[in-house]
Amino acid sequence: AIDTDLEERMDLAQQCSSMVLSLRKKVGIPVRQPLQKVLVPVISDKVRGQLEHVKALILGEVNVKEMEFIADTEGLVVKKIKPNFKTLGKVYGPRMKEIAAAIPALDQKTITAIQNADAAGESYTLSLPGGDVVLQKGDCIITSEDMPGWLVTSQDALTVALDIEITPALRQEGHARELINRIQNLRKESGFDVTDRIVTALYADGPAAEAIAASLAHYSDYIASQTLSRSITLLGASEAPAEAAETEWEDTNILITVSKL
Repeated sequence: AIDTDLEERMDLAQQCSSMVLSLRKKVGIPVRQPLQKVLVPVISDKVRGQLEHVKALILGEVNVKEMEFIADTEGLVVKKIKPNFKTLGKVYGPRMKEIAAAIPALDQKTITAIQNADAAGESYTLSLPGGDVVLQKGDCIITSEDMPGWLVTSQDALTVALDIEITPALRQEGHARELINRIQNLRKESGFDVTDRIVTALYADGPAAEAIAASLAHYSDYIASQTLSRSITLLGASEAPAEAAETEWEDTNILITVSKL
């Protein structure tokens, strides 16, 4: 028994996740750094319903806290449109000069209507001085421009806009996730069992120490629970013992020790 709705939902989940991850990669924001919101302009009630079913899955995959569906992209997403000469030329060859000039000049409302028709597999009739032009699926190529503080990308009929502002609170949570990763790696390298309780010490100076201290102030309990650390202390780099492990931290290095209880 093939569940076509489930297949469609999972295709949308994979597509949306891939698009958000590509935007992260574009600006060098690692997946462990949480981001606040992704906007998805809905092109139909059906697509919105399908995405609602897999929203939690997508947000978990891309490490974003919120997904907001918007009906009107005007003022948020600037779309551009151009004709697909390969398909339109076969039908409207003698009129392509007129069509090529008219389509890029269309307003945002018309572009959205064409995109919605394309997503629904329907045609859209464009009235031009030389006569009507019936646009079929794939006859136009629609892209989206970035807006301030956001990155936007489009693929087929799906558009996503990612909020790339990293607030101090998000930065602290991201640092907490980075610390968990470093400590877990060191646990593994030390040969500890997954149930072993440990004592963790971090050694850093300057901006790294300030960032770690700010993160520990809010997330020490979370870090401790994820790494099974009975305690986590932050000390100066000069206090690190010889056996401390060195690890990268943004544009510098810090030192860590983990000791089994």
